[in-house]
Amino acid sequence: MKIRTKLWITALISIATAVIVGVVMFLSLQKLNAVRGNASRIQTLQKEVAELRSTTFEYLTYHHQRMFLQWLSKHAKITKMLDGLHDEHEEAETIIEGIRESQKNVGALFDMMTGSMRETRKNDTLPAGGSQQEPSSRERETILGGQLLMRTQDIVSDLLRLSGHTGSVMAAAQKTMALAVVLSVLLLVAVISVASLTIMRSLVKPIDGLRRGTERVGAGDLDFRIGTNRDDEIGQVSRSFDAMAERLKLITVSRDVLEAEVVERKRAEGEVRKLNEELEGRVKERTAQLSAINMELEAFSYSVSHDLRAPLRHVSGYIDLLQRRIGPQLDEKGRHYIEMIAGSGEKMGRLIDDLLAFSRMGRTEMRLAPVSLENLLQDVLKDLRGEARGRKIAWEIDPLPQVVADASMLRLALTNLLSNAIKFTRNCPDARVQIGHTDGADGEVVVSVKDNGAGFDMKYINKLFGVFQRLHPTEEFEGTGIGLANVRRIIHRHGGKTWAEGAVGEGATFRFSIQRYREGI
Repeated sequence: MKIRTKLWITALISIATAVIVGVVMFLSLQKLNAVRGNASRIQTLQKEVAELRSTTFEYLTYHHQRMFLQWLSKHAKITKMLDGLHDEHEEAETIIEGIRESQKNVGALFDMMTGSMRETRKNDTLPAGGSQQEPSSRERETILGGQLLMRTQDIVSDLLRLSGHTGSVMAAAQKTMALAVVLSVLLLVAVISVASLTIMRSLVKPIDGLRRGTERVGAGDLDFRIGTNRDDEIGQVSRSFDAMAERLKLITVSRDVLEAEVVERKRAEGEVRKLNEELEGRVKERTAQLSAINMELEAFSYSVSHDLRAPLRHVSGYIDLLQRRIGPQLDEKGRHYIEMIAGSGEKMGRLIDDLLAFSRMGRTEMRLAPVSLENLLQDVLKDLRGEARGRKIAWEIDPLPQVVADASMLRLALTNLLSNAIKFTRNCPDARVQIGHTDGADGEVVVSVKDNGAGFDMKYINKLFGVFQRLHPTEEFEGTGIGLANVRRIIHRHGGKTWAEGAVGEGATFRFSIQRYREGI
């Protein structure tokens, strides 16, 4: 699995975990708030019923119309509050229904108790400030008042029962919410730990191994090989590094052999000058190959390092969000875990910076000079004889002009293009490669390399010159997907452009523009 995929999966799991934790916390808080709301309403009802009882006593004592109206207002308010009181528990709902029934009976008793007085007041037979009732009416009122007070006492008792039940439910809800918080923190710690292990295993350790490899090869240990069977981006870079080290070793051995040959010829023939010139030419050729290898390594290191920066920023960003959101809620061990993850991310960033610095060491300034494309092409073909050995390839090469270029860079571009032509005509019994040029705008030369090989689908033309972009499976055609990216970068540094045309099974044509050399300009 690719590293980028692993990091995306880790990020998505972290987000999903955070969402689940948030939903659980929200639902628990909603339930707790609902229970608290019921508890608050029950306390208010207890206060209102107590005030209703007090008003009942005052009315039975003084029989003032103000007390009568105040009692009716209190009773209506309590009734309205009871209508809005609900509970999801069956036991509590039964108590609430009983309180509502008692409230209705209280209202009926008060109506019976005050019926005769209201009739008397209506007929203006009783002064507004007090009561002058018959003994029988007073006895009846006393009996009804006692019943009313007993009913209100029943309501108070039921409210106390309901308050106790609500308190139990609230305690259970608080316990459930506390448990949810603990489980959520443990889940987040587990996710963070898995993310840390994923980063350490997939990125930090392999990058550190690659850095140690570059140090050993740079120190002269050309027999060192990373040797990995990973199929992700790190594996691609490691295999490219091993190939580079192998080529460096071959070049070093070749150079040692050349030096031995020079010494032998000096002794045997005495043609010191001629042998020195020959040695210098061959050393320059090998040096150009070494420069191409360094540029190849630089392209791989630079591209892969930048590809690794994006997921690293995601990981660092989410870790920072987690640290800010739940950091204060974690214990010392949890904060230590987050700090370890953040530190690992910083370490990986430093490793990437080291890899980039190593790649920049292989870059040299452009040295523009007149270059014969034809001579350069012949040199490239000589170098590619090994790749074409045993193949029947028809080379059709037009006369080519001189251009203004850096010879080593242009040589690398031609090598990549011709190597591609040899590789993608492998399955053609009559392979054919045509190399020519046309005049471009503003004194430019447009060079073309055309083959009748596997070709490509034009709908993927935007990916063709991208780093690590491949249009054919590795099992069919080997390669790392960086050759054409190097061609485009080299031509771009010369102020030119690159483009291509092709069709599946019908071959491909690659073109680039470069400045023509003109004397006196």
